[in-house]
Parts: sequence; structure tokens; C-alpha cells
Amino acid sequence: MTATIGRIGARRRRPYVRGVRATVLGLILSAAMAMTPSCVLVAERAGAVELTLSVPTASGLSADGRPLTVDALELGVADAWLEPCAARASLSLIGRAYALHPDAGGNSLGGPRVVSLVDGEPIGALSPPPGRWCALLVAVAPHDALDGWTLHAEGDLDGRRFDGEGYAMQVWRLPLAAPLELSEGAPPVALEVAVDLPRALADVPARPADDVAQALLLALEPAARVRALDE
Repeated sequence: MTATIGRIGARRRRPYVRGVRATVLGLILSAAMAMTPSCVLVAERAGAVELTLSVPTASGLSADGRPLTVDALELGVADAWLEPCAARASLSLIGRAYALHPDAGGNSLGGPRVVSLVDGEPIGALSPPPGRWCALLVAVAPHDALDGWTLHAEGDLDGRRFDGEGYAMQVWRLPLAAPLELSEGAPPVALEVAVDLPRALADVPARPADDVAQALLLALEPAARVRALDE
């Protein structure tokens, strides 16, 4: 299954503390993007890079072996961009997240969105400049300063329903199996971010059902891979 972009309204206002937390995270995210230099400053653009997100299987076992099924999964995606091959060596541990955040002229989704992991639409497209690209970076963050969640999940844990939310600001770095060579005027390229949800579910520890979404959010990045659809 591939994901679809959907903007959703707040289901209900969350407690004030969550709103403040989400606002602070959003300000940090915006400041980090604004302060970091562009990775490319060229006028030419290569062909479009279309992104999809797939979750083939939505059930598995938790860390303690309990059946865990996810019926609905929505993720706040702040942005995504390609990382040039030559730049990886210059990244520091602390600066990894935004040291190579691109200019707003194409190597970017162009704005935040909410991605549903259970439907079937592309999640966005990038128009990076010509070059050699080695990784895709995906920034996930609270989708709304008032509502505040980064991940909303619904499902069943060992026969018990849960409807929970997770809060975090992360940048997923997903290396490509082979460098992506883009030239000016090249045809579109399709990249798929595949999430091995059973692997992520296996990292969800034995916790009360209300904490499943937070644990699942933290387990998604290690379970994610990116590949070109023509591979």
C-alpha cells in the first residue's frame, strides 16, 4: 500500500501543555531550517523525483509477543529532500538534521503535510538540481501547533483497542542502495519509502495501550528503507 497526503482538521483540542510542546518543537524546526545554508544554489533542475510511502503489512507481534494490529496511521511530515553524495562526510552528529537542508527552489516538498500510511497516493515530488544523490532525508514533526501530534495511530493490542498519539521531531536519513544520478531534463524518477511495520511493531515494548503510538513513532525510522521503483 502507498500513502496518501491528507490534511485533517483537529479532532479535538488537546491539553494546553501539548499545544505548548508542539509550538516549541515547531519553532525549533523552523529556526533550524532558516539558519542552515542551502546545499545547492543553481538554476537548473533535473527531472521530478516522485515519492511514495508503503506499508505492506499492518500487523505483527509486540516486543513481548502480543498480537498488535494497526488500522489507521497518520504521520506529520514537515519536509523531505535528497542529500548529495559528496556532502555526507561533512556532517556532524549534532548537525545531521539540517546541515544540508536545501533551498526552497525544488529539492523540498514545499510545505508540511499529513501522510496516511494506509491509503494509496504519492506523498509529494522533489525537483532537485542535476547531481549525484545518496540519501533521502525525511523530517517528521508535530503537524499542527495546536493539535500537536506527530503520529496518530489506531489499532488493536492483544484484543484491546487503542487510539493514541506520539510526539517527536525527527529527521530520518534513508540511504539509497545506489547513488541516484540526475541530469537536466531527465525523466521523472520514482522513489518508494517502504516501512517494515512488523519490524517496528516488534520494537514496541509491553506498555499500556495509551503509549503504543509513542513507542511506534520512535520505532518507525529503523524500519524504513528507500528504493527506486525500477530497481
